[in-house]
Amino acid sequence: MYQEDDNLDMEAIEYYRSLPQEELERLMKEEEERILKEIKESRNDRGSHACKKE
Repeated sequence: MYQEDDNLDMEAIEYYRSLPQEELERLMKEEEERILKEIKESRNDRGSHACKKE
């Protein structure tokens, strides 16, 4: 339930609610791709550090 001190950006919420479904899906897909790329890069970084000998 929304409370006055919830720190929600109501302007952003209304913006996303007003988007056409196709635009919303496109934005969600872009964000998903960005997150998956970030996860993949993070895994690659971890793997390369584990192989290094000091």
